[in-house]
Amino acid sequence: MADRESDNEPLSRARAYLINGNLVVSGHRTSVRLEKEMWAALNDVAKREGCTLYDLASGIDCRKKTGQSFTSAIRVFLMMYYRNAARRAEHDAETW
Repeated sequence: MADRESDNEPLSRARAYLINGNLVVSGHRTSVRLEKEMWAALNDVAKREGCTLYDLASGIDCRKKTGQSFTSAIRVFLMMYYRNAARRAEHDAETW
């Protein structure tokens, strides 16, 4: 069995990789902590959808569930976006 200190080590390292960023959401500035990869994905989706990062963030905020944190809503949105893209790609491959 692993000792307690090493059990917590991955969690501590994960927190170290969170990057603070500011977004304007529906006209209000807010701070968000996300992993570098999540920031990159968020920027990628905004570019793919032809909108600004701020427009995308506002759209995510408008659609988040009651009581859901904005950060959680961003992560869920990104997971769903890429999952849907993978399903579309799989469907397109099957039609050949």
